[in-house]
Amino acid sequence: GSSSSLSEELAHIKELLQKESQQRHAAEEEVKVLKNQLLPLRRPE
Repeated sequence: GSSSSLSEELAHIKELLQKESQQRHAAEEEVKVLKNQLLPLRRPE
């Protein structure tokens, strides 16, 4: 009945949140890499 569809809905939402957090984590890692690549260029020597 409605209770089973509710738990399916919750499972779906949980899955979406996991994907989103994984994507955000990957984006943060990319930003770190880019910053590390840019640091030597900005350092005056």
